Amino acid sequence: MKSKSYFIPLISLLLASLPLPLIVSTLVLAVLIAYTIYYAIVNHSKPVLQKEQYVFIAFYALSAISYFWSINKPLSLIGVERKVAFVLIPLLFTVIPPFKQQERNQIFYNFTIAMTAYALFFILSGSLFYFQTGSLENLTHHKLVSPLNLNRIYVSLFTSITLLYQVIKTKRSKQKTSMLVILSVFLILLSSKTIIITTLLLVLFYILKKNLSFNKKALFLPLFILTILLVSNKVNPRFFSELIPSKYKEIIQATDFKKNYYFNGAELRIFYTRFLAEYIREKPSLLLSGFGLNASQEMIAKKCVNYRVPDGYGTTYNFHNQFNQTLAETGVITVLLILYLFFIALKRSWKNTDFFGFAVIFILFMLMNTESIFNRQRGMYFFLIVYFLIFATKTNGLQSNK
Repeated sequence: MKSKSYFIPLISLLLASLPLPLIVSTLVLAVLIAYTIYYAIVNHSKPVLQKEQYVFIAFYALSAISYFWSINKPLSLIGVERKVAFVLIPLLFTVIPPFKQQERNQIFYNFTIAMTAYALFFILSGSLFYFQTGSLENLTHHKLVSPLNLNRIYVSLFTSITLLYQVIKTKRSKQKTSMLVILSVFLILLSSKTIIITTLLLVLFYILKKNLSFNKKALFLPLFILTILLVSNKVNPRFFSELIPSKYKEIIQATDFKKNYYFNGAELRIFYTRFLAEYIREKPSLLLSGFGLNASQEMIAKKCVNYRVPDGYGTTYNFHNQFNQTLAETGVITVLLILYLFFIALKRSWKNTDFFGFAVIFILFMLMNTESIFNRQRGMYFFLIVYFLIFATKTNGLQSNK
């Protein structure tokens, strides 16, 4: 019988390859698919589909069908091709044997080592730029991860998950403390507000859940993150202001925006939600059908032209909300499928007292309210792999506090 042990390094490698050029993770996924087929043939394994696999396949099928009524069929066809991972990865896990808790932990530990190495590389690279130029530009935000041409949001997501793994799943040691400090500093420098705040709340909740609220050592990490946040706000006052829609009434009522008008992060998402609501009022059938997979951007652009929004907003930014993005492209049924996937994952992990699994799914849910993560290969691959790592772990004796 062929050992399943090769799945651990392959899945670890797939996760670790996500910050690299997209071709690398594509090739690693191809190797994983080939090995899974080989494993199934050698061991005469029959695929066993669970309800979550059916839901993912149904989600992809409904998205693909939207091609027939899409307002931009060429773009929808590209979307159908790019999102085939919603079928491939769930099908892989119908053959991959369930992992034991320590096997899943090993995968996330390997990923943590990789992310710590990436964090050190980017921090050292940004520091070198600072010593050469005296500018902090390459030590924060997107510029920090520009050497690999990455989006800071997805790197923040990977960093947060590995940081939470270190907090919840590993024993205290000097190595753990060093990795926590590196990952925490890196997360703050990336400045993704949603991920930083959600991570901090999850760490605090875990500490309270463990009845360690008065343990000074246990409170070190959240206090450390909070201190850096306050310092960061002095350097970058926009950190917290981006979370608050200060011009809410104007955003939902105005019909003509000035040439140099500025939307902060929260305001832009509210503004685009307004677009979607207006389109549905104009054509109620869109609630069921959407504009077609991958075909909503031109409708955002049209609204931006109508409201004389400054150049760039309509063509540069998508909905930055996965639920709105999905609703606009493929309709309400696919949104309900996504919500159902989150419901069963959160319910299962909570029932099995798997707080790490719960935290991972929760932070993905929160991020989907501010990012369209299925529109990026890194986000899509990460979501699918991590989701099934939670479900493909044996639940017997799975206790997050042991």
